[in-house]
Amino acid sequence: MREKETTLEAHTSTPAGAIVHDVVQTADQLTTLTAPVRVLCVDMDDPLPDLEEQDANATSYNGVLVYIQRGARVVGQAYINLSQPTANDELARQVAAIDSRGVDSEPMPDAQTLPRISVVIPTTLDRLESLERCLQSLLRQDYRAFEVVIVDNRPDGTPGREDIYRKLRIDPRFHVVSEATIGISAARNRGVEQAASDIIAFTDDDVEVAPQWLRSLAVRFAMEPETECVTGLVLPAELETQAQVWFERSGGKIDQRYERTTYGRADYESRFAVSARDAHGNVMGPVVPIYRAKFGMGANMTFRKAALRAMGGFDHALGAGVRTRGGEDIAMISQLLYSGGQLTFDPSVVVHHYHRRDLEALRSQMRGYGVGYTAALTALIVRDPRHLIGLLGMVVRAVGLLSSRSRQRVAGDFPSSLARIEFWGLVLGPTTYIRSRLTDRRRPGAGVRIPAPAVRSNG
Repeated sequence: MREKETTLEAHTSTPAGAIVHDVVQTADQLTTLTAPVRVLCVDMDDPLPDLEEQDANATSYNGVLVYIQRGARVVGQAYINLSQPTANDELARQVAAIDSRGVDSEPMPDAQTLPRISVVIPTTLDRLESLERCLQSLLRQDYRAFEVVIVDNRPDGTPGREDIYRKLRIDPRFHVVSEATIGISAARNRGVEQAASDIIAFTDDDVEVAPQWLRSLAVRFAMEPETECVTGLVLPAELETQAQVWFERSGGKIDQRYERTTYGRADYESRFAVSARDAHGNVMGPVVPIYRAKFGMGANMTFRKAALRAMGGFDHALGAGVRTRGGEDIAMISQLLYSGGQLTFDPSVVVHHYHRRDLEALRSQMRGYGVGYTAALTALIVRDPRHLIGLLGMVVRAVGLLSSRSRQRVAGDFPSSLARIEFWGLVLGPTTYIRSRLTDRRRPGAGVRIPAPAVRSNG
């Protein structure tokens, strides 16, 4: 049974208009987690692991966070406290509870209709071991119709490029290109420019993708030709430190949920909100604001190339590597929904993310999340001032969300300093975006666009 790190999402109170997701554990149980926590993914159709066995690396875990799957799809989770003598029985009970509810299946499309996929990975090559781990996980895919475009986002003068490039080309489908304009948005646009496929999957160099990641994406796009973006679960690869646990509980990630959900706008609805529908087309709850920032994350989002081109690509003034440090994924997804596009969240599309292990790195990340979110909203307004109307309608909801999140964090001993850092990031986001945008205009080749298609080079 392969051990996976999963998200210790706190399942905080959902904002108005959000879906109430079905999870095994209650929020109260999750807020009491103390590192280290072992993270496992188990298939409910396979024999369950023995949780009481000593871990191979002799780490003394306080508990086990188990993500329960049926095939590629994550269908639930369970937290097992290892201090209790019947840990294995408790896991079996919770798996049986999920199994008793049943898991819907759907017919599979003809293999000939499944699309080829281009995977784009921006990187500054400062964590080569992590990048190589990501690439190895792509080689373990059970789907073969793909290529990988690795975008080296360092200045052109960086020495030793070719030696590193040769090391990264571990498969004929792996290509390395360079983008000297600093920032993950510029790197992603470069990757799209070089991609040979009409489906573009984005992930990061600190991620491992699940073995059925690409097949699940291919099936979803084949089954839903009207869907322009597919997102999925971002589960932690480890919860060894308290900083990693706090990040999972911070509310900075997408909601961990286990039902396929499609978001799109009905004819009678405002441009600033979308309906959520389940796999059978049934409406799930009230409409959801397009600015909610819970539809997907840059580490696991896939678009049709035509949709990216229609929106002009990622904004170079947003994202890691520039002043705003994030928000490019929020802005792109919000713009897609605003323009009438359809997005599907699929719990079969799974990646495992290695969170920052130390508190100082977490502080920096929380500030970046705060800055990135309001910077993304500012970018939308600059692009189309009508977004001000939609955002004004979110003010009351935003206050309620921040209040409920604060209560959850206090209940779980979440450091107040982290919340303050994120808050001040939110305050600084708009001016930071403007400064980043002005800086970008002075950079050669910077802009908000995907260039016309070009012939890909491996070097």
